[in-house]
Amino acid sequence: MPDHVLKAALKALDPEVKAALQVAITRVRAVWCDYDKPEPPSDMPLSPTMVVRTGKGWHLYWLFKAGEVCS
Repeated sequence: MPDHVLKAALKALDPEVKAALQVAITRVRAVWCDYDKPEPPSDMPLSPTMVVRTGKGWHLYWLFKAGEVCS
């Protein structure tokens, strides 16, 4: 998932919720994206680990290995 998408999602959170999440989250096992278009995106800089067809589009998942650090 592009970094700017995750940052935009976090910026949209209520400040108190955002502060609580920053303290509570110790690791992330996966990141997902709900993509409501007829075809999955083909120009992603990082290919998703999994792509699942849904009723209205696609769910894209990026899975992380245990202990993997991302920034």
